[in-house]
Amino acid sequence: MKLTNTILSTGALVALGLGMALTTNTVHADSVTSTAHESIYHLTTKDGWSNDLQSIVWNSKGKYYDLYFLHSKTADDPNEAGKQDWLHTTTKDFIHFTPQNSAIKADGPEAPYTWKSAWTGTVLVNDGSIKGVPKGAQVAYFSGLEKHDGGSQNVWVAWSSDNGRTFSHVLQ
Repeated sequence: MKLTNTILSTGALVALGLGMALTTNTVHADSVTSTAHESIYHLTTKDGWSNDLQSIVWNSKGKYYDLYFLHSKTADDPNEAGKQDWLHTTTKDFIHFTPQNSAIKADGPEAPYTWKSAWTGTVLVNDGSIKGVPKGAQVAYFSGLEKHDGGSQNVWVAWSSDNGRTFSHVLQ
């Protein structure tokens, strides 16, 4: 199975079957036919809990898909400052996944203007139109709380210099 779109939506993830049905069983009961769904493969995390999928991006350099999803280390309030980050994994077949790593840390780098929680967003591949970012680099847009102003919600942009594994170059 090879998908041609560079970025897949959560709807595409459902269609691919992550966390949803990969098989369909038809059930017949008193002449009524219904369809039941059964989850066979499911992406999860080994610690804390995983939350919403943020992006699936085709990685043309590595010939695999990069998956990014929200993650909280504790079962406490994940929206609390410093508690939610983005995890990253890769797959070629949506059955086997590489070990997960923190792509966007919950507590951003020390700088005058940075985040203290990484919330919802998406990852795009720069087609050359984002100035100051190499063409082909992955760029993450995400919301979060500002670290130094008391916690106002903002939108952040950071790009990856390691082929989508981490996002450490913050754009102003």
